[in-house]
Amino acid sequence: MNIVDAVNTILNSTPTFDNETQARYSCPFARKNHSGGFDTSGDFVVFKETKSYYCFACEESGTLHKLKELFAKGITDEELDLLLLSSYLSIFNPKDHHDPPLDLDIYINVFSPVESSKSSMNYLLKRNISLATANKLGLQYSDYHDAITFPIYDLQSNLHGFQCRFINNNDIKIIGFVAKVGKYLLGAQLVDRKKPSLIVEGLFAYAHLHEIGADKLFNILAVMGSKLTSYKIELLKHINNPIYILPDNDLAGKRMIYKKDKDVINDAVYELSKGLDVYLPSWPKGKKDPDQLNYPDIRNMRYNTNKIASVKQYSFFS
Repeated sequence: MNIVDAVNTILNSTPTFDNETQARYSCPFARKNHSGGFDTSGDFVVFKETKSYYCFACEESGTLHKLKELFAKGITDEELDLLLLSSYLSIFNPKDHHDPPLDLDIYINVFSPVESSKSSMNYLLKRNISLATANKLGLQYSDYHDAITFPIYDLQSNLHGFQCRFINNNDIKIIGFVAKVGKYLLGAQLVDRKKPSLIVEGLFAYAHLHEIGADKLFNILAVMGSKLTSYKIELLKHINNPIYILPDNDLAGKRMIYKKDKDVINDAVYELSKGLDVYLPSWPKGKKDPDQLNYPDIRNMRYNTNKIASVKQYSFFS
């Protein structure tokens, strides 16, 4: 479904004219605003690029969300958000590796700035994430879901989706037309090839490391889970700089590096080590959560961690 399909659903109507940039309808405000109470000329125009409407006869105008609020024909706010976000996304064939990017302007307009929501600002404050860091990383707020959204980009800064941190139940969930997270690394758009890369697991580990200034020492990249997929390995090889892997200090994090029930690095880490310098920094003593890390901890990892040389025993837990 595209923008025109969404408007058709809202207005329970079809356009009198439709091309690549706009679609024209009989004005839904005609009964109230037009002479005689009707419109036969198709003065009501929906502009596809700006996701807005304007009637050249009565001068009514606004966004498609405003149109939905006024007419509310068979479509929810959530459905409209996701339709707009995916409006330039071609129908995805699971057998096809082509993954077209989303429209960044739509993403920015669909969701709200984090500072517009008291709940999102309170949650960021609780996690010690400043507004400056939130804006740097492009975090947005979804009022419908009461969630903070993290945009997912490729190395060329094309938007491919987003993940959400739900504020009320503290859950992470993928919603809507989002990237296949197995193919991407959070933070790829900020990569500086002169720096090594520090690989972490989750959304707020990624945000926290930016907050404490660790991005001065590393490219901060998150796998959005605890698995280095073949896609992510190829992406890291393409970046072609030293890799420091720092999963969460728990059993699931250990599995990101080691084979099950062993202290032998797994196939993914071994594959990385064949072509890149790979480092496995230890957690500082007494620290179990990424939110506890500070800049000196990260600096110590940067300059006091030995490269792995082969598949052998390594100590992960502090």
